[in-house]
Parts: sequence; structure tokens; C-alpha cells
Amino acid sequence: MKNGSNVSGFADYCSRNSKILTIGIVYSLFIIFFLLFGNDFGLDAQDASLWTEKNPYSVRQSIKVGSPLFVKIRNGLQAEFELESNADETITLKSMPDKKIIPDMPSYNNDRTITRKNKGKIKSFGKVKGNLTALVTAVDPNTGLLTIQGQKVNVINGEENSLVLSGTVSPEFVEKDSSIDADKIANLQVNFNGRINPKQVNPPIALKSVTNPDGSVTIKAELSEEEKQRLILNQLNRLLGESQ
Repeated sequence: MKNGSNVSGFADYCSRNSKILTIGIVYSLFIIFFLLFGNDFGLDAQDASLWTEKNPYSVRQSIKVGSPLFVKIRNGLQAEFELESNADETITLKSMPDKKIIPDMPSYNNDRTITRKNKGKIKSFGKVKGNLTALVTAVDPNTGLLTIQGQKVNVINGEENSLVLSGTVSPEFVEKDSSIDADKIANLQVNFNGRINPKQVNPPIALKSVTNPDGSVTIKAELSEEEKQRLILNQLNRLLGESQ
């Protein structure tokens, strides 16, 4: 009986050690597997998490109407434009004696014609490179696509020209620094606009609108006070028989 008990106890001991050994082997394999592939599973779980997609502090989720985006024009946009403007305006000044100042001044007409001309020309050719800040003007509630528009104005020799950029952007293309390449903008439109400012006549001419009896409006020019005084002096010299 004693020998039988010893054999039974030894069998139980071996059985327990076998279970412990099996558990240890499984645990060791699990540790090795986790060390080899745990990082990949962690990244996949993070990418698939709802927090990443709905993070209110992420760049994509914070984009709304009025948000600025920095458009990077890397490859360059070639453009050539020419602007030419011509404007001619002829004004006839008709002066008559002012009876209120000199009652005895005889009637006469002194006509003077002034022609105002404005002509300008802008021509430019080259590549547009650099950064342009555009603002989000609309967000599609169904697709989340962003409509953007930006403008840059340059003044050269008093002549103004501007570059206007617009298009549609997918939020997934927006980088962490709120920038986007121009190549990733759909329906990209770049418009070059320019205008020539009218030149003022020196000395300036005072213009006034006069309504005619038929309802039409006529623009008339008024003499300056200096010109009026000069005409009065010239007329007085005529009356006195003196040379002008």
C-alpha cells in the first residue's frame, strides 16, 4: 500500500508540473507574438477607432466656413494677360460776362476746349509660384467638400492687378498645417484681373450736372476762381484800351 501511494503521488506531481509547463509555454508564445505583431495591431485599432474619425480637435473636423487654407503653388501656373484702356473726354468751357460783378461789361463769348485723355497698358507673362491664403466659403453638408476662394492684389506703377483662385477641396487632402497643394484642388480656376486708374487733370476741372428742360442731363465745366478773375481783368483792359 505504501508503494502504491508513492506511485500515485508521483503521477499527480507529474500531472501538475505538465499543466504548469503547458501554461508557461502558451504564455511565452503569447508574449513573443505580442512583441512581434502588437504594434501593428495597435496602429490598426487606432486607425479604426471612432475617436480618430470624430476627434473634434483634428484639423479636418475643425475646418468650417471662414477657415483659412494655405494653397501651395509648387509647379507654377503660366499666364499671360494684356490690359489696355483708352478714354477721351472733351470739355468746352463757355464763359460769358458776369453782369453782377461788372454791369457795364459788354457781352462776349470766350470758348475754351479741354481734352482729357487717359491711356494705359499692362502686359505681363510668367509663372505664378508661392503660397496664397484662401478662405473656405462653403462646406457641402453631404460630401464634406470645401469650396475655397482667395485673392492677391498687386499694384505696379499705380496700376492694379489681382489674382483670384477658387476651387473645390477634399478635407482628406488638407495637411496638419492647414496647407494644400494646388494640384489637389478640383475645378481649379485662376483669374487674372487688372484695371487702369484714370488720371486726373491738373489743375482739376470742376464739373456739375445740369438738368435740361427735356429731362436729359448735361455735364458742364465751371471756370476756377483764378480763371474768372483773369477774364475780368482782360475785359477791363479792353475797356481802358490797354494791351493785354
